[in-house]
Amino acid sequence: MAIIDSDKNLMDYLKQVTIKDAMYLFATAWSEVSASCIAACWRKGLGDAVGEQADSDSDFDEADIREAEQRVEDYDGFNNHDMLNAKQALGPVTEEDIKTWLTVDDEEQTSAVLTDEQIIQTVTEPESTKEEEQEEEDEEPIPAMAKVVRCIQVGLRWVEKSAKSTPAEVMHFRNALYRASSEARSSLIQKELTDFFNFERQ
Repeated sequence: MAIIDSDKNLMDYLKQVTIKDAMYLFATAWSEVSASCIAACWRKGLGDAVGEQADSDSDFDEADIREAEQRVEDYDGFNNHDMLNAKQALGPVTEEDIKTWLTVDDEEQTSAVLTDEQIIQTVTEPESTKEEEQEEEDEEPIPAMAKVVRCIQVGLRWVEKSAKSTPAEVMHFRNALYRASSEARSSLIQKELTDFFNFERQ
């Protein structure tokens, strides 16, 4: 729906999608998949290989079946208005565009192929301590708790005022603010000498 609501054509919209956006889209889609849906896919895909025992151990109960039937009855499909909006938003899409989308990352190298010598070298030689020291230097310092609390407060105000925010998002920010505030308070409490020793008082 974000593509349709955008004023850009499909190619321009896809160029602005980041990996982070794709991960959020994936997480949203995955949250819609139920365990019973996955089980049904295995039964449908494997057919007789699953056997009748799987049907007897079905995770579907009557309520699941009624809910699925109701969703099918309620779904009207895409109407002409939806199709026109999509066509206007996406612009002309050719078969070449589709082939490009399907093969755009075929040439990307996802992993390195190591030679036998490289494999032996990684197993026999100890790791360089210089690399570890450089990694430690590159780590960004943790911000002060007061700054963290202020940033979360700003984020919470934005989420509460945003029309597109969900109650779950507001709760996530509130929980983060509560936790950060608690940690900030505990870091300000003056320690007693006995706090540094592990013994029980009698």
